Amino acid sequence: MFITILFYLLAAAAVGGAIMMILQKNPLISALYLVVTFCSIGFIYFMLNAELIGIFQIIVYAGAIMVLIVFVIMLLNLSHMPGISFRIIFTKLIGFLLAVVLIWSIIAVIGSAVPSLKSKSDIFQVDESQPQVSLTDRGEFEASPGPETAHENNIKKFGWDLFTKWVYPFEILSIILLVGVIGAIFFSRREVQ
Repeated sequence: MFITILFYLLAAAAVGGAIMMILQKNPLISALYLVVTFCSIGFIYFMLNAELIGIFQIIVYAGAIMVLIVFVIMLLNLSHMPGISFRIIFTKLIGFLLAVVLIWSIIAVIGSAVPSLKSKSDIFQVDESQPQVSLTDRGEFEASPGPETAHENNIKKFGWDLFTKWVYPFEILSIILLVGVIGAIFFSRREVQ
């Protein structure tokens, strides 16, 4: 029941942020509503047990891409366009409601993840349906498989695949990105006279 309500609140925040992004006349405020939409979608990915996609959504889109968009807006000086009117009360109300939804979802995620917030009797009980980790004689960790080994931690699997099976394409991509950064620096330099 709680998860369903949280999902609907995050979905409403994502759709509301997208609608407010379209309705805003100021491009800077529109970009901030896009951040709200990206963060809401990232939290929905967390609820779907797609932690890696949620992390990428928040870090890459809400972080890096939005910094780029705000940089372009400020570089083009679009925030000082004449004739822009603000509906301050409506904007603050929507911002307050979205902040409440965001804070409530963060509290819900922390409350479900921290074992000290659960009952004390559940902490020391061993769940036999989950894989158990033990330390071997050689000092290595060994995991006994649980009944559902198909549902593996997707961040661990992604990291393992990235640095074993896909290590050469990953290194080639890093070299291509490095060449792109050097090229951007080279072309953006002005000649000193």
